[in-house]
Amino acid sequence: MTANYQILNKKQADTFCWIPPLDLTYVAGQPLLPIHAGELAAVASTMPLAITQQDGQWQLVAVAGLQPQHNLFVHNGQWLGRYQPRSVATYDFDLHTVGNLSFLRFNLNGKLAATANQAGAQPLMTADGALTPAVQAIQDQLLKDSPLFARTQTAVQALADAGVLMPFPQGLKDQLQLQLTGLFCVDEAALAKLPDADFLALRRVQALGIAYAVNLSLQQAHLLVRLQKHNSAIDAPADVDALFGEGNGHDDTLKFNF
Repeated sequence: MTANYQILNKKQADTFCWIPPLDLTYVAGQPLLPIHAGELAAVASTMPLAITQQDGQWQLVAVAGLQPQHNLFVHNGQWLGRYQPRSVATYDFDLHTVGNLSFLRFNLNGKLAATANQAGAQPLMTADGALTPAVQAIQDQLLKDSPLFARTQTAVQALADAGVLMPFPQGLKDQLQLQLTGLFCVDEAALAKLPDADFLALRRVQALGIAYAVNLSLQQAHLLVRLQKHNSAIDAPADVDALFGEGNGHDDTLKFNF
């Protein structure tokens, strides 16, 4: 379903309702999660990264699944990984900026949206138009993260403009049986051939760190294979240490060449 983001405003305070999440089921169908450069180190060491286009814009994402509508890191509503991307906590909310003003928006077609008469529904705003405490906390996080996401988007756009992006290696896709499309990493040979001025331009917008982190993170793809082996067990609790290769004595590491 197409997203329908609407600005929360006082005039419609009584029409905006949601069901506050008790767990992470609402992102169980999201295999790609936006991240910003401030999360690079944490994400690249625990999940594969990719650069992809969404709504016509290049975006840095954590790859959390191998097929559409399936997030392998969410099991029984709980996050299995060592690091949870910050966008999970603000999913289906964003900020719309006009000049120096930012307005909170909510996806009325998202999994958290509800009608006023729906069981468990709560208002997003009070009668006087103020955000409820839970929604205010989401806005506060977005205000901190949005500048980082904007700078990250500028950096990945610069990589695309420089012509150094390439689709995920076919060998990797085959080994993973990857069904997601449109995932890109960096062609390091093309990067090395850039004229000095173009290379320095990428450095100025902090694109180089993203480029190298994306390629290095692909070594984490083996975690997706391990998770897929365990995530089908709906009722049985997942052994997180086993999923992440601690103490099981098995080597599921994927091997591929660019």
